Amino acid sequence: MAQDPKESLGDGPCRFAPVGEKSFSEQLASLSTEERACYDELKSRWEKKDRGFVYPDEMYLRFARCSPGPEKFNAKAAWKVMKNYDSRYLELTAASMEKQILSKVRNFDVLLGICFFLGKIKIQRSTWSTYLPD
Repeated sequence: MAQDPKESLGDGPCRFAPVGEKSFSEQLASLSTEERACYDELKSRWEKKDRGFVYPDEMYLRFARCSPGPEKFNAKAAWKVMKNYDSRYLELTAASMEKQILSKVRNFDVLLGICFFLGKIKIQRSTWSTYLPD
């Protein structure tokens, strides 16, 4: 009998993590010298000045790894993104946005219904309404 994923992953955010992904400490240890220098520069530069909040360590690595442009781990490009990043996004959860998400889903349900009624799409209502909340 297959093991219930909830048993192995628990109720927390780990249940959404890809299987086999390296931990943060393993990812940090696997960085090259130049990549680690970029990470360290971003972290020290941000934390040197009081900016009202501090990013989690994982975010410094994400900014470095996902820096815009053809060259990854570009401290200058990543710094621009960090300065403009809205800290509200660090606190967002699906639970805190439940009302907004449900309204968007319901609006989508209405839009699909109209398109179906007008004959713009050829699907059975039961196909897409099964996945929508009551």
